[in-house]
Amino acid sequence: MAKESPRNKGTRFFLLGTMPTDDDKTITGSRLPTAHQVLLCFLAQHQTASSKREAANKTVETVKHFYSRARIPSLLDHKMAEEVEKLFDDMKKIIKIQPKDQTSGKPKERVDEFKSRLQTTMKFWPRNAMENLCNEEDKKFLQSMTDRLATMSGIDVKLSETERKVKERKEQELKRIAIQKESKMDTSCSNATLSDSDDEEESKEVPDPLYSCAKRSHKRCVKTGVTVFIPPNILKSPKVVQSLVRNNISSSAISSVMHDIVTAVEGDPSKLSLSYATTQRYRVETVKTIADKIKENWTPPSIANLHWDGKLMATLDGASQQERLPVLLSGVGGTKLLGVPTIPHKSTEKTGDLISE
Repeated sequence: MAKESPRNKGTRFFLLGTMPTDDDKTITGSRLPTAHQVLLCFLAQHQTASSKREAANKTVETVKHFYSRARIPSLLDHKMAEEVEKLFDDMKKIIKIQPKDQTSGKPKERVDEFKSRLQTTMKFWPRNAMENLCNEEDKKFLQSMTDRLATMSGIDVKLSETERKVKERKEQELKRIAIQKESKMDTSCSNATLSDSDDEEESKEVPDPLYSCAKRSHKRCVKTGVTVFIPPNILKSPKVVQSLVRNNISSSAISSVMHDIVTAVEGDPSKLSLSYATTQRYRVETVKTIADKIKENWTPPSIANLHWDGKLMATLDGASQQERLPVLLSGVGGTKLLGVPTIPHKSTEKTGDLISE
């Protein structure tokens, strides 16, 4: 480390009032450290440290003890170290001012401002520290650090007793969980021994998995799969077609998915009707059957309102667009879509004919 000039030593003594010693490596007091205390601690650490960051980290370790004792949240360690280094850099800027210029003008104002800053509390707490504090006494203590009137007591007996009880409850809960795990392991081992000695009875009497899950609701039910029979025209099922239309799944996509599912379970997809033409035919026929059934079961209300409005919509193949006329009927039983016919030619007569149909 380079030797410091006598002028810098004199200016530093003028700012701090004393030269840093080994005793300054330890900060004392019953309040949060001031910038003066932090700077003295840093300078004392800097005399033996290999770098500025190492001295700042050692200073942060000393300062964090006060924040932990006061129950005040602090910044991250590297952020606190940056604040200490920034304070040291500001001091070096003040030291560069010539002694003859420190008695008047702006240089004097900078020196006085820095000396006043050294007497205030070094802010190592985050901006939202006041919001995160739950204890009112801690909030008042942090607020009082502006004028540094409040002090920290030795031990908060009431708060310490509360924290001790909370810690004991957590330890008891952990012990209880550990005992439960051990008992479960012992039970599983005993059950395995009984099952090995009584294989014949177990093969004759298989426990009901639903009953087991209901009896032990805290355990997760293990799904063992299901055996099903897939008919050759499964894609003709109204429920399947409704799901395909509702989720906008094309015929070619569902054919490919069904082929992969059957192959994955080592089945023979050739026994199913999975071609695109067959799937599309099933879809059209089933949709028409469902629509006809809905029309047959629907009873129009005695009094209703008729709504219609032309709209440009995409065709079924998605290749182009065409003008369509949605026709709806609203009444006591709700709203019913009567149809969405196409309009070949835009005319009032053609629109009226479509609505009449």
